[in-house]
Amino acid sequence: STLEAQINRFNDYAKSGTDPEFKRGDDVAQYCWHVPRAKDNSLKNKTMHPIDQKNLRCVILGLSTLDTKGGPRINANGQILTRTNEPVEGLYGAGNCVRSSTNFSYPASGATLSNAVLFGFKAGMHAMNPKTKL
Repeated sequence: STLEAQINRFNDYAKSGTDPEFKRGDDVAQYCWHVPRAKDNSLKNKTMHPIDQKNLRCVILGLSTLDTKGGPRINANGQILTRTNEPVEGLYGAGNCVRSSTNFSYPASGATLSNAVLFGFKAGMHAMNPKTKL
């Protein structure tokens, strides 16, 4: 598939330490401002690390100007809830694709970004280890 080919190409770049397409890590500012090197990344270029295709997940990001008042409800772990408030195993949501955490109010422009980041992080952590309580 196209995605598989793209991931394989990126992984080759990460292993070689050179990204001929996007020049990741070539610029001093990029390299210096990048987060510290991941403990499991001993490769030449700290701005890239091979993608583990066994644990690949998908996240859809889109721009919007409005909060949503509808959509599925989530719990504190970002799990989608059924009509009886039971979590649907393996199904997560965050941001504007789920019901607003502020219920029927809209606090301010950009406020939904924090919900997307917080619940996206919590959902990812829960998906990795469902027994962990955040």
